[in-house]
Amino acid sequence: MDQPSRELALYLKSLDILQKQRELYWARVSAFLVLQGLLFTAASLARQDRRIIIFLGVFGVIFSVIWLIVMYYSDANIQNWEYVVCELEWDIADLDKHKLLELKIDAPEPDSRVPLPNFLKSKSFMIEQYIPVLTMLLWLSISTFYSLILIGYM
Repeated sequence: MDQPSRELALYLKSLDILQKQRELYWARVSAFLVLQGLLFTAASLARQDRRIIIFLGVFGVIFSVIWLIVMYYSDANIQNWEYVVCELEWDIADLDKHKLLELKIDAPEPDSRVPLPNFLKSKSFMIEQYIPVLTMLLWLSISTFYSLILIGYM
């Protein structure tokens, strides 16, 4: 296998992995949202037993922290694959145009490159990071409120 077709195969495989990582990211977000909804439903059904609500609140906080960590590392993985894909795009653009024409690949001009984005700043994680933080704050307030009622302060 010659160099252009090898780099193209690497590029296409990396692009495929990046797309699968994005799909997995949203599948994880959906799964965590469903599980948080189940916890909220269980807490609303256990209104008479305050100890169960406090337990569910503590579990909800722990679950929200785990959710935040999983989302952070999933986003970091996506950012790494975006970097790999961008680097491979640059390599393909630098290949000999004649070899690319033989392979019928349309490569961008090397001068028309877009600089690499800053991967220290996350693009997709900015909005979704607030969902687990908000659910964590909600669980903290629920468990604090019911624990105060349980010990007799309210």
